[in-house]
Amino acid sequence: MYKLRLFFSFVFLIISIGCASGGTGSSARRTNSDVITRLELDEISMANQSVMEAIGRLRVTWLRPRTPASIQFNSDRLPKAMIDNQQFELDFLHQLRIEDVEELRFVNARDATFRWGTGFANGVIEVTSRKSGN
Repeated sequence: MYKLRLFFSFVFLIISIGCASGGTGSSARRTNSDVITRLELDEISMANQSVMEAIGRLRVTWLRPRTPASIQFNSDRLPKAMIDNQQFELDFLHQLRIEDVEELRFVNARDATFRWGTGFANGVIEVTSRKSGN
């Protein structure tokens, strides 16, 4: 009886470890949570899909407010968009199609302030278009 209980305990332990592992599914290609590559965009590509929809499917955390509501208005709590080093409001990403994009990158507030100056307390979604990326 003791050996049987020990055997089942061992099997349970092995199964638990296997279930707790991260696995390798489709996220194996995703090496950086701050970058969306052309490969990832091609995998989810649908006709006339906007960049904002792609971000919503691949990295929804980029679109979450990063400062408390009591400090800023809702529209000011979201990251800005930088498309080929030109600043746009985040809503502009609804107009941009994923076919025109080479790479998307989330730049945190500290790095954005270092690169572009003040006014980026919630970070930046940097867009590299296909024409500028090639």
